[in-house]
Amino acid sequence: MRLTLHLVASTGIPKEPNLASLSGGQLYLKNRKCKNLQNAPMCGAELTTWNSFKTFKHGKIEARVKIPGNADGFPAFWLLGNGTGNQGWPKGGEIDIFEFVNNGKDNGTPFFTTHWYGVNCSWGHCMKSYASPAKIANYTKDFHIWSFTRNTNEINVSIDGKLWSRITRQDLAAIGGNYDVIFNEPMHLRLDLSSGGEWANDKSRAAQEGDLIFDYVRVWNDN
Repeated sequence: MRLTLHLVASTGIPKEPNLASLSGGQLYLKNRKCKNLQNAPMCGAELTTWNSFKTFKHGKIEARVKIPGNADGFPAFWLLGNGTGNQGWPKGGEIDIFEFVNNGKDNGTPFFTTHWYGVNCSWGHCMKSYASPAKIANYTKDFHIWSFTRNTNEINVSIDGKLWSRITRQDLAAIGGNYDVIFNEPMHLRLDLSSGGEWANDKSRAAQEGDLIFDYVRVWNDN
């Protein structure tokens, strides 16, 4: 399936061109020093399939990606539930296939997280997160293949063909809330490279420029 990605007009992007580009058949999302925004030292890019493909429910997503190691870099590859626009976050559900935070402590550690709504959770925000017990060696130098599968009962994430994380309905039932959206809500893809924030801020170094590179993104949609 061919995906058409659209640049999201979030903070910095309308006034900061060329933060997303194609080169040699690869997609580059960039952290660069802001040229036109006075209160944002580093700008980034986010792309979405909202306008072209938002029916992913069950199936497989695979991407070959090189992760940047720049200080304050916050690369992510994730899915957002289509109901978010009408219901508000996190009622539509969110699945973070991977997030990296280059904060000087967690560099090289991928995080896989699910978010959904539940009145029993703090401020209505339920979540289940998994951090890799081991950092990925040479994660800034090599491409790695991320594979994500989703059905009505479980979600699996693999790195280079090795199962990394699995979340089941039973896992989320133990937390409560409307966790069914994690398994059955139609979703669209988002690819982004932001910078800083409370989690990704590297207090020991100044923010740096970097590139999140996608060699390909492939989708097998079972709907």
